[in-house]
Amino acid sequence: ATAPSAAPVRSARAGDERFRPLLESYVAGLEEQVSAMDAAAASGDAGELRTLVHRLRGTGGGYGFSCLTEASGACEEALIAAGGAGVNHPGVQETFRTLRALLDRVEL
Repeated sequence: ATAPSAAPVRSARAGDERFRPLLESYVAGLEEQVSAMDAAAASGDAGELRTLVHRLRGTGGGYGFSCLTEASGACEEALIAAGGAGVNHPGVQETFRTLRALLDRVEL
């Protein structure tokens, strides 16, 4: 596997000044979402993690972060496929790491 890019992740809507206040609020709220996802993953709560990544899957694209929608969708699908293995399944761990790497690079 290739190393993930270190380039900043920016919204496709970043240039829309009318959308800027909503985008700022969304990006500010990502830190809380990331903390909740990390806690769910660390505690092995696959159901909560699935809920959180599903929510991100739904909102990411609307705010111009199609890569977040794609990565959270992959993680959600991996969680579904993992069944009882939950967060310990290699596919879940890999897709969650990819999603987290993207989230760590989100910038306005």
